[in-house]
Amino acid sequence: MGKVETKHKRFIAAYIRFHFNGVEAYRHVYGKDMNYDSARVGSSNLLHKPNIRKAIDKELEAHHLSTNEALDILASHAKTDMAKYIDEDGNLSIEKLKEAGMGHLIKEVETIEQVSDKGSFTKKKVKLHDPQNAINMILRVQGKFKDTLDLNVNKVIRVTIGKDAANKDG
Repeated sequence: MGKVETKHKRFIAAYIRFHFNGVEAYRHVYGKDMNYDSARVGSSNLLHKPNIRKAIDKELEAHHLSTNEALDILASHAKTDMAKYIDEDGNLSIEKLKEAGMGHLIKEVETIEQVSDKGSFTKKKVKLHDPQNAINMILRVQGKFKDTLDLNVNKVIRVTIGKDAANKDG
């Protein structure tokens, strides 16, 4: 692989950061005021260079989760004792989750504004990833849990597999 210049390394980082938008990445590195067509041609030229493509692929490999990393995350969804993150009023403490590095357990946070005779206030509704779903996914990956389909049919079914399947009359 040929040497990747410093500006090209910056382009590669920007290309990944801007979710594979070559024009935005090119403008970010070579000039934000550059017109669209010039940036499009410049990014296309870079993206067609084998050393740039290989560097992008290498960078992406470093960012991807391995199977074991994914299983570790699912295991934390399944095994985390959420009682540690509940405050004395019975509310889930997002801060405690973040401090413990467990923010990945949060699936969604919704802010709800409520108005009553006593005034208005906001509260947060937090949805967490489903631990039972995490367990099911882990078991599927490990081959210990399989979906099966049981058909009970009282008719003869003719199945033809192969090239001539479309030409046969049934």
